[in-house]
Amino acid sequence: MGEVILSTVSITWKTDIISTSQVLLTDLGRGVVTISESDNLLTVNHEVKLTGLQPRTNYKVQALSVSSDLGRTLGPEVTFSTQ
Repeated sequence: MGEVILSTVSITWKTDIISTSQVLLTDLGRGVVTISESDNLLTVNHEVKLTGLQPRTNYKVQALSVSSDLGRTLGPEVTFSTQ
């Protein structure tokens, strides 16, 4: 598990086909799942900045990409904690 000191983190990933960029964020302690807004840009290089992360909190993130033909891809789950 990684450790994040700031309340903002950037999630980056690449896809084989052009698609949008979103992130599913789960607060593991509270079980609350949120989804970032889609940037509605079709690209193969993705970045989503997550802001307002709470201190001393464990999170799980998954990248979500949607292609122009509405095919969806979920990336692997990654966990991290804030100080």
